[in-house]
Amino acid sequence: MYGVHELLDKPLAFSEKTKKKYVKPTSRFPILIGKQALNVEIFEGKTNSDSPILLMVHGLCESIETKGIQALVTTARAKKMKVACLELEGMGFSSSDKDKMRCGDFEKHLSNVLLFIKKTVQHMRGKGSDAPYFIVGNGFGGILCLYASELISRMKEAFPVNFKGVAAIAPIVSIKEAFDPSLSSVVTNSLLSSVMPFLATELSVHESTYNCPDRSTRNYSGKLPLTISKMLFDLTTKVHNDIENGELKLVGVSNVLIFGGNDDKLVPIRRIEAFFNSIKPRRKLLVNMGRGHDMLHHRNSAIPLLDKLYSWVEEITDLDKENNNANAFWDVKAQTPLVDRPFESENREQVEQPISV
Repeated sequence: MYGVHELLDKPLAFSEKTKKKYVKPTSRFPILIGKQALNVEIFEGKTNSDSPILLMVHGLCESIETKGIQALVTTARAKKMKVACLELEGMGFSSSDKDKMRCGDFEKHLSNVLLFIKKTVQHMRGKGSDAPYFIVGNGFGGILCLYASELISRMKEAFPVNFKGVAAIAPIVSIKEAFDPSLSSVVTNSLLSSVMPFLATELSVHESTYNCPDRSTRNYSGKLPLTISKMLFDLTTKVHNDIENGELKLVGVSNVLIFGGNDDKLVPIRRIEAFFNSIKPRRKLLVNMGRGHDMLHHRNSAIPLLDKLYSWVEEITDLDKENNNANAFWDVKAQTPLVDRPFESENREQVEQPISV
């Protein structure tokens, strides 16, 4: 990572001169970890001290300079909401050239996300404000945000008040099926990653599909280092074990929104559905976008996805303002917003089904 002064000298996202007009950050908020800093960029626009705050965590190999985040902040500006985006350690400007994609420690990434939440909400709120905040993550950022919401619900006194919910877009709850590695290859992967962690694997990413602007150099392209691929494979086992042990039930979380897709080749939709059915927050909603893992970065899927996301945020914050009972707006048994269909009595037998878009 860069030192804070080096980071402050870096250009803000979307500042490259192009023919397209991008929504640009209003400020940078470095988060210190020792002598180095994580990069956080803030989009406030025409908001006030009580405007809802969305804390965004991008996907693996990505940065703030992606089509998905540009779409997210463009919609936020129209909705008069604030957004803060964290670049994960080893990615974007939370890395220097020598340490890019070197952090294969899930717990360290999670610790950084929790620090981001604590520091950034306090920074973005006005004096005396308890503005509601939501955490949103895409892909790897999605599973990080789900874990973060679990920890916030258990340690409320350690985090800013008025945490309203978590939205996870194609969260990496399981990827082993996508590559079907043999036992021997997983063992070899584990051994090699402990000895030569930065050797490349056959898993590769190409930033050209989500770069924004097109010539952005913030996003990683190429084969994944072994340490990163091992972290992903280990994560599948961790999620399964934590659910079985009751460590990831989200019981204390008020609102959970999850997006999945039938065409997601990395995280099978049936795994998303199984995860959704295993968690027990107060209210939850699963939306099947019918798209692939990069659903946030394609206009034809990003627009309906963001419409649903921001409607969800508005519904929750409006309920809070009106001081209504949430059950008057949500069908808790079906875990589906009542605005999507006629009111049904809570006593009626209902089947929990995802909404398809």
